This record gives sequence, structure tokens and C-alpha cells, in this order.
Amino acid sequence: ASLRVNLLKAPSHTPPPVSEGVRCLITTPETYGGDPESCEVFVVNCELFFGYRPRLPDYAKVSFVISRLTGKARTWGTALVTNSSPLMNDYHTFVQELKAVFYHPCQGDSVDRLCFA
Repeated sequence: ASLRVNLLKAPSHTPPPVSEGVRCLITTPETYGGDPESCEVFVVNCELFFGYRPRLPDYAKVSFVISRLTGKARTWGTALVTNSSPLMNDYHTFVQELKAVFYHPCQGDSVDRLCFA
């Protein structure tokens, strides 16, 4: 019984409501066209944007990200929509797949071999 009481009294991990003024501080992420060098920055900017919109369902987040894609990234995202991919309803897995397709960090001696071969 005491465990249940403690769980009920535990602080919520839901962030407090955000005023419109604070929301305006985080701008809409720039578009992303599939460049490996800017993939991580794009994803981080989307995460910051969604941080002030915690109640958005996964489908809305994925749809928003796809709306910010251009070029080959947009072609990839459009295929997810038209094929009713399960990724449309799983934001976390969608981001993992986006990175798997477009983010290829190169480090050290392997830069020329992996990235410019």
C-alpha cells in the first residue's frame, strides 16, 4: 500500500505547460534534403521544436518532419506516406530509420575510404 501511495505522490515527468511566448523562441526547423552532414542537426532541431509540443502524437510528429524534407529525403518520406508505413505511427523508430538512411558520420582515416570512394 505504501508503494502505491508513493507512486501516486511521485512527481509527473510531463513538462509544465508552455506559454505561447516561450514557444515562439523555438523556430520551425529548416528543411532537410538528405545531406549526411546536416542530418543530425536537422533531427536535433526537430527534437527542440517538439519539446515545446509534448502532446503531439507520433503520427503528427512524423508528418511534420516529412513536410520539412526536400529532394531525395522528401522522396524517401513520401514513400512512407504512400505505402502506409508503420513508421508513420512511431516517431522514435522513424528517426532511427531516417538516420540509418541519411546519416553516415565519417571519422579519422576512414573518411576518404567511406565517404569519397
